[in-house]
Amino acid sequence: MLIIVADFASQAIINLAIMDSFPNDGIIAEEDAADLKTEETKGVREKVVQWTNEILGTSFTTEKILEAIDFGKSQGGTQGRYWTLDPVDGTKGIIIIIIIIIIIIIIIIIIIIIIIIIIIIIIISLINYFSKIRISSSRSICCLSFFNC
Repeated sequence: MLIIVADFASQAIINLAIMDSFPNDGIIAEEDAADLKTEETKGVREKVVQWTNEILGTSFTTEKILEAIDFGKSQGGTQGRYWTLDPVDGTKGIIIIIIIIIIIIIIIIIIIIIIIIIIIIIIISLINYFSKIRISSSRSICCLSFFNC
């Protein structure tokens, strides 16, 4: 829910700033205030209004904030200036980043396991190699068993 609230609130905040500073400019934005106008999304809508007003230090009405969100419905085009806005976009972006991080962690774990297996094989080989060394007490020299001392 926090990502959804952040998407809508950031779009409202940015749109309000653009509307105030560049009232003739259009904005193409992702979020649509219609998604906040249902009874099911009342909690999200209230949080969006709360966060927007807290961040801006204002007391805009719910209607004003929803209007600011919907100001992002410009179609763009070749005439005049317009802004393209995709606030936070947490949903897809965060999921992709989390998947990439998990894949990297799995690869690192596999590499560590392979390194540990290689170290164990080397240790076992060294133990086997040195276990074949014997000292001949009668000759006072070190003989390797495969030399048939």
